[in-house]
Amino acid sequence: MNSKTLFIALALITLPALISCTTEARQETADATPTALVTIDVQGMTCAGCETSIKMAVKKIAGVKNVEASFSEGTAVVTVNPEKAQEQQIIDAINKIGYTAKKKKS
Repeated sequence: MNSKTLFIALALITLPALISCTTEARQETADATPTALVTIDVQGMTCAGCETSIKMAVKKIAGVKNVEASFSEGTAVVTVNPEKAQEQQIIDAINKIGYTAKKKKS
């Protein structure tokens, strides 16, 4: 076996392990980012299509990790990195697509 063949064989053996370690490290880093739940009252949603429209609009905001919208409850619950996404950005994004959004009263 020449050195080129040996190198390729070693690379094929170790590459999956390296990729796995890198993926795990990225996941640990992602899990370490701060998160907050933001609940927004939304008026004007009438169907599942409305929910989808809101999810798509809000997910475009940097720092938004997850969006759950409910037309039956009239809310959008957004998981955000508070260092990157602000509540007012979410409200503005929802209002921009034709719904009426405001901060949920406690």
